[in-house]
Amino acid sequence: MDLDWKRSGQDKALEFTDGNMLVSASAGSGKTTVMVEKIKRYIAAGGSLKRLVVVTFTRASAEDMREKIEIELKELIRRTGEERYKNELRALPIAYIGTVDSLCSSIYKKYFEDVGGPPSFKVLEEDESRELLREASDTVLELKLATGDANFAEFLHHYAGIDPAEGFFNTVSDVFSYLDTRRDPEEFLKKAYENAGLPFDESPAVKYLTGTLKDKIAAYLSELPYHYERAETAAAGRRESLKNILSYYETALRPFLKAGVKELYDLVNAFKTQRRPGTSDKYSAAENESLKTVSLYIGRLNDLIKDAKTVFTDYETARSDEAAVMTDIKTVLESVREVSEKYYELKLKEGAFDFSDVERLALKILSDPERAREFSDDVDYIFFDEYQDINPLQEAIINAISKDNVFMVGDVKQSIYRFRHAEPKLFLKRYGEYAEGRSGKNVPLNMNFRSSQPILDFSDRIFSKIMTPTFGGVDYDSEARFNEAGLEIPPLSFKPVEVRFFEKPKKADPVLPPFYRIAEGDTVKESRDPEAEYIADDILQSVGHEEIPAKGGFRKMRFSDIAVLVRDKNTAARFAAEFEKRGIPYDAEFPSLADTGDIVRLTAFLKVIDNPYQDFPLAAAMSSAEGGFSESELYELSRSGEGKFFYERAYSAPQSAVKEKFDRFMADIARYRKLAAVTDVPTLINAIAAERGFITAMASSPKRLSYYNAYLKHISTREASSELGRFLKWTDSEEVAPKTTGSGQGVSILTIHKSKGLEFPSVYLPATERTFRQNAKKQKTVPDGELGLGLNVFDDDSGTATRTLNGIAIERKTIFEEKQEESRLMYVAMTRARYRLRVTGMQPARERDVTYPEEAVSMRQWIKMAAADDAVLEGLVTVCDCGEVTEEVKPIEIPDSPEPEISFFEYPYAAACKVANKYTVTALNTAKEQERDAEEGQHTPSLGAQEAETGILFHKIMEKVDLSARGIEACERELVRLKEEGIDVSGMTGETLNRILSLSVFDGVGNATVLREKEFIYYVPANEVLDTECTDPILVQGVIDLAIIGEAGTVLVDYKVSGASHETLKSRYSKQLELYSKALYEATGKYPDKRYIVLINRGEALEI
Repeated sequence: MDLDWKRSGQDKALEFTDGNMLVSASAGSGKTTVMVEKIKRYIAAGGSLKRLVVVTFTRASAEDMREKIEIELKELIRRTGEERYKNELRALPIAYIGTVDSLCSSIYKKYFEDVGGPPSFKVLEEDESRELLREASDTVLELKLATGDANFAEFLHHYAGIDPAEGFFNTVSDVFSYLDTRRDPEEFLKKAYENAGLPFDESPAVKYLTGTLKDKIAAYLSELPYHYERAETAAAGRRESLKNILSYYETALRPFLKAGVKELYDLVNAFKTQRRPGTSDKYSAAENESLKTVSLYIGRLNDLIKDAKTVFTDYETARSDEAAVMTDIKTVLESVREVSEKYYELKLKEGAFDFSDVERLALKILSDPERAREFSDDVDYIFFDEYQDINPLQEAIINAISKDNVFMVGDVKQSIYRFRHAEPKLFLKRYGEYAEGRSGKNVPLNMNFRSSQPILDFSDRIFSKIMTPTFGGVDYDSEARFNEAGLEIPPLSFKPVEVRFFEKPKKADPVLPPFYRIAEGDTVKESRDPEAEYIADDILQSVGHEEIPAKGGFRKMRFSDIAVLVRDKNTAARFAAEFEKRGIPYDAEFPSLADTGDIVRLTAFLKVIDNPYQDFPLAAAMSSAEGGFSESELYELSRSGEGKFFYERAYSAPQSAVKEKFDRFMADIARYRKLAAVTDVPTLINAIAAERGFITAMASSPKRLSYYNAYLKHISTREASSELGRFLKWTDSEEVAPKTTGSGQGVSILTIHKSKGLEFPSVYLPATERTFRQNAKKQKTVPDGELGLGLNVFDDDSGTATRTLNGIAIERKTIFEEKQEESRLMYVAMTRARYRLRVTGMQPARERDVTYPEEAVSMRQWIKMAAADDAVLEGLVTVCDCGEVTEEVKPIEIPDSPEPEISFFEYPYAAACKVANKYTVTALNTAKEQERDAEEGQHTPSLGAQEAETGILFHKIMEKVDLSARGIEACERELVRLKEEGIDVSGMTGETLNRILSLSVFDGVGNATVLREKEFIYYVPANEVLDTECTDPILVQGVIDLAIIGEAGTVLVDYKVSGASHETLKSRYSKQLELYSKALYEATGKYPDKRYIVLINRGEALEI
C-alpha cells in the first residue's frame, strides 16, 4: 500500500540521520506503521535484521511487530524475488524483537560469569516475588526484634499498627517497590539519608514547597492587570472597593516572591484575607458579570493563602519535627536495605530472579566498557517502542548499549503507567535536549488516522487548555494538536460528540401499597442511576439503527462496536448491573463486587479449615449466609465460654442449642480438613461451594457463576493450589483475581489502561465527576527520587500523627504527578473513539470553578474549565435534570407454607458428591490422622520439611542398596557406589545401614523374589477407606516400598522416619499397611504373612 508519508509528516521520521531520533507520535498517528516502514527501508538499503534490536514493552507488541515485518518481507520477495530478502525472512524468528526484560536476559545469559551469577534461573511471577519478599521481611523483623533495639521498637509501635508483621512489610515494601526501578537503589538510600540531615532551610522539600507557593503567587499576580480592567467595568459604587482589594493583595503578595524560608512562614501566618464582594439585583447583568469575575479571583487568592497556612504553620515546630524523625528515617532505610539483601539471598537459594534483578545485572555487565562495546558493535540501530513508559533503570541500559543510533517512538501524552514507576520526565528530558539541537532530533507526528474530525476537534479544544508546559510538560496548543484528520470520513447521521452531566435525582416520599403484610416479604427500594440509564438507552437506540462506515459503504452499529471505559472495577459494576437489567450483552475483564464477595466468603472457610484459631475468618465464615449464625448467636458463644480466641470460647461454651449448632459447624470443618489432606484447593472449594449453598446462590446470576468458574480455573494453574497452607499464603500476598471474558459480541467494559492501543467505533467515558485518587495520602512512608523519604511525626501523648514538612512536600509532589497522569488517562480514553464519543458524569450540587488545570480534582472540572471560554465546547455540554425519583416499596412474593419435601429435600447421592474418584494411600492415612485430631479438638501441624526431606533421601537409598550387604565395611562400599551413581547418601553412615540390613526382616532376601518401589492402582468401595456412606468404587494409588516373597512366606515392608512411640505408629499406620496388603494381593496373588514398619532413623523393625 502506497502511503502519503509527506502529508502526515511521517517522511521526516523515515530519514536515516546521524544521531538519535525521538518521534512524538500522538494517538492514532501510525507510529507502528512508521517503525515497520523504517525497518523495511533499512533492509532494502542492505541492512540485516541480525544487526537490529527492536524493543517493546509487551510480548504481544513484539509478536505484532514481528508479524508486520514478515508481511513486508514477503511483499519484497514477491516484488523482487531477491535471495537476500528470503534470507532475512528465514532470520526473522531469531531476530531480536522482544521486551526489555528479554533483552536483559539475553545479555545476562551471555555474560553471567562477569557478575558471578548462575548460568540459568527461573523468573519469578509477581505473586511468587511478593511471597518471597514477605518471607524476607518477616525474617528481618524477627532478627531486629531479637536485638531489643529501643529505637526499632518505637518505630514499629508508630508504623506497624495492630499487626507488626503486616505493618512492617507494608512500610518496607512501599519503599522497596520504588527502589526496584532505580538505576542504583543504594544511591537513593544514601541520598535520602543525606537529605534528611541537611539544614532545614536547605532541604529539597522546603525548597520545593516554597518554590511551588512562589510560582503560584507569581501566576496569580500576572492576572492582576486583567482584573483591574474588569473592576473598572463593575458597578460605579463598587469599583473603588474592588480596586482597593486588588491593590491590597498586590502589595501583600509581592514580598512573598523574594522572601527567605523563615520570612515566608511569617508572611503566611500574618496574612489577612479579604471578604469576597457579592453581586446585587441593583446592578446590570454586565456589571454583575465583572463583579463576579473579580470576586472569583479574590476567592482563589484566599484559597491559596488558606492552603499555605496549613503547610507553613510554625517555623520552629517544623524544624524540630524534621529533627525528630531522623531516627525513624534511618530505621526505615536500614530495614529496607536488610530486607533487600535477605530477599536477594532467598532468590539465589531458589535459583530465581525477578525482572528488576535481570535488568540490574544486565546493567552491571554493560558497565564494563568492553562488554558494552562488544554488544553495540553488532548493532546498527536500536528501535524502542512506547518510549514514554521507560523507567530510570531501563533508560540506563539503553544508554549503555547505544551509540547515537536509537530510534524512539512514543507519546508522553499517553504515559499512564506510573504505578509501574514509568517516568515520563525521561521522555521530556530527551525532548528538551533534542529541541536545543543536542545529540538528537525530534519528529512530531500529529496527524490522526483513527478518529473523525469532530472528535479530534473536541480533543484539541479540551487538551489545549489542560496540557501545558507546567502541567504535563507538553505545550499541546502549539506542538500536539491533531488539526487535520488523516482519514476522510463521510457525513454521519448521528452527533459525533456529546457531553452530558446528570443532576442527582430528587427523592420524593415513598409510595406504599394500600395493604402490606409482613408475610409478603421485605421491602426493596429501587434507586435510579440516571447516568447508567442514559448510557443503556443510548446504546439500545444506537445498535441496529445508526450506521457507521464499513468496507464498501455503511453498516449498522453492533454491540461489539461499543466500549465503556472506566477507571476501576467498582465503576464498571454500575453499568454492568444496568446492562443486565436491560438485556444488553457485555464483556468485562474484572469481577463485580458481588462476584468477589462469593470468593471472600469461601476464603474465610478455607482459613478456618487451615486454622480455626483465627478470629476474623471464623466469625466471617459463621456469620455468612452459608455459615448460618446470627450476630446474637456469635455473641452468646463468645461470652459464655473461656479462652483467648473465639474458637476456644465457643468450644468451651456450655451445652445449648447454639453450642450444638457450633459443634455441627465444626464437625463440617473437620470433614473439610480431612478432604483438604487428600485433594487440591480447587476441588476443596468446589465441595464446600456445593454443600453449603454457594453454587445455589450464584446460580441466580450467570455473571457470578461465570466468575466463580473462572476463579477456579485461574487458581488451578498455580502451584500454590496443590496444598491449602501454601495457597492461603499466596492469596495473602496478592489479590488473586482472574480475567473473565465474554463472547466478544457484547459491549466492552474495560479500564482505560486496558483500552490503550485499541480503538472502537463508539466510546463512552462515564463517571467524569469521580474525584482523583490521592494514594500518597494513605502511605505512611512516601519515597521520591529528588526529595527523599517522607514520614510522619508521632505524638504519643495525644496518639496523633502528622506529616513532617518533608512528608507534605513529597505527598503534594506525588499527588501533582498523579493528577498529570489523570489528564493523560482522559486523553487516552477520548482518543479511542472513531466515530462516536459520549462523555458523561454526575453534576455535583456544588462545585468550585478552576482556572488552572492543577486545581481540578476531577475530569469533569477540566471539561468545565475548557468550556468556560469556548462557545463551541459549551454548546456540546448538556446538564440533565432527572426530576423526582419515587422509591416504590415492592413486596417480594414468598409462599406462606412451602412444601416440606422441597424445603427439606436431601439429594440421595450427596455422599458421592463429596468423594473424589482417586486417592493416594498416604493421603488417606493423613486424612485419618487429621480426623482423629479434629475429634479431640486438636490442630496438628504438618510434618516438618526437614523430617520429610530426610525420609525421601533414606527411601532412595533403600530402593537402590544391595539388601544382602552385611558388615560395616560392605555397607560403606555400598554407600560409595550409590554416591557415584548420583544418590545423596549424606544422611546415612555405614554403621546405620548395617544395623538396618542386619534386622531379621531382611534375612530371606538372598533366595527370594524381591519387589521394590512397586507402584499399584486398584478399585475399592469408598466406604472401606473413607468416612462416608458412599459405596461407589474409587481408585487407590500408592507405592509398596518392599515385598519379599520366598519359601518362608511373604513379608511386606514399609520404610518410615519417625520418633513416635510403637503404640502411636501401630495406630497411625495399620490402615495404610492393610491397604498395601490388599494391593500386594491384587498384584501378585500373595497376601503378606508378616507386615513390618522399618524405622530407618532408629534401626528398628516394628511388626504390625
